Amino acid sequence: MHSWFVLCLSAAALVHSSILPEHQHLRRQNGPVPSETVKDCTYFYDSQPGDTCASIANDWGITLSQFTTCNPSVKVDCSGLVIGDAYCVEENYGNGPAPPETTSSTTSKTSSTPTSPTPTGPTPVQSGITAECESRSMINVALFPTPTQSGIISSCTKYYKAISGDSCQVISDKFGTFIVAQFETWNPAVKSDCSQLYLDYYYCIAIPGTPTTRSTTSTRKTTSKTPTPTPKGPQPQQPGIVSNCNKYYLVKSGDSCYTIEQAQKVTAANFQKWNTGIKADCSNLYVGYYVCIGVS
Repeated sequence: MHSWFVLCLSAAALVHSSILPEHQHLRRQNGPVPSETVKDCTYFYDSQPGDTCASIANDWGITLSQFTTCNPSVKVDCSGLVIGDAYCVEENYGNGPAPPETTSSTTSKTSSTPTSPTPTGPTPVQSGITAECESRSMINVALFPTPTQSGIISSCTKYYKAISGDSCQVISDKFGTFIVAQFETWNPAVKSDCSQLYLDYYYCIAIPGTPTTRSTTSTRKTTSKTPTPTPKGPQPQQPGIVSNCNKYYLVKSGDSCYTIEQAQKVTAANFQKWNTGIKADCSNLYVGYYVCIGVS
């Protein structure tokens, strides 16, 4: 079972119970800190395999813009994120950029001794969280999924592990919440023909705004709507079958143009040419009707 803990990222986070000089309680992880990182960072996080800029920002309760501003080396598209490096997740104790330092005063900042707060929000929590804490984020100490291909969209929120028999279309059909074009945009390494989809690799299948339930209008989805059959060959038939068709297939529940093409060893181009009534997105493939899978 994975361990969970809560870290407070508000302005009062990590304040000691005694009076301390400014920045004495700065927390730095083990990894190297890129030179471009903001100088007033007060808490760092070591990036792990599977991390993205969006996932780190989400886990630490900050915006993606705040994360990239504090860590310019990752770049806006997150292509500069380096596994093992330490990245800033809290600037100036959560107060935003620190004001310019002056030499006119040597007075150090002090902090009041917090009282033991009554635990609120998610539990268990890290001991020593102050009563002023308003922002908490739950961190799963388990690593993000690996392996993944390069170029996965930085805002990915859900992953899927490719299994034997998968293709871009099959994965799209499994979930019904995105189309193949979206899958290929989120995972550009698979290429537009899906020739670089690798077994046992993780792929992005959702970003913010992706539906969580199967769409009733998803592409390549079969339907029970009754069309007008063509009066030739076995009945009923999908409308638009070519006149020289001599081999037919009865569409079953769960079929799609892609699964039929693969099972019957028919190219997508021929299937469309022999079944002219089927739309390019296969959204009007009818269950219980015959389609053409061969011609004379």
